[in-house]
Amino acid sequence: MNTMITPLLLSLKIATIATFIAFLLGILLSWWFAYRKNKWTELLSIVITIPLVIPPTVLGYYLLVILGRNSVIGQVFEQLFGQPIVFTWKAAVIAAAISALPLLIRPIQASFEGVSRDMRGAAQLDGANRLQLFWYLILPLSYRGVLAGVVLASPEQWGNLVRH
Repeated sequence: MNTMITPLLLSLKIATIATFIAFLLGILLSWWFAYRKNKWTELLSIVITIPLVIPPTVLGYYLLVILGRNSVIGQVFEQLFGQPIVFTWKAAVIAAAISALPLLIRPIQASFEGVSRDMRGAAQLDGANRLQLFWYLILPLSYRGVLAGVVLASPEQWGNLVRH
């Protein structure tokens, strides 16, 4: 019985953590993409969209190259934690979060951009700083887009759980 439960619990752990990480990164990046339009945000937006257009095996290969023992990231991780990151549950979390991130960002970014400039301007005129503007105005008015992003990204994680 334990041999059946252990992979299921591991997959559940990976899916939960990856969804949480993708959610936090997705909110931050969506905010940045919605309100900071420059060449760097456009470039990062393109890079984040890449997992949607390349096959999962290619994404996995690139992640192995980026996180492997011969890469800077892999060497730093191994020096800090005493073990390589590839072929661990932590690497699976990174891969799952990266694959879900573009599905999460696009609807959230669109909902952030849909908040009226007049409403944001009125809140700033009343003395709201950026954090207050985000927390008390933009996020509540964008809850449908945030929910849509989580719903779109979650099947990526939980679908992997069901397939195991």
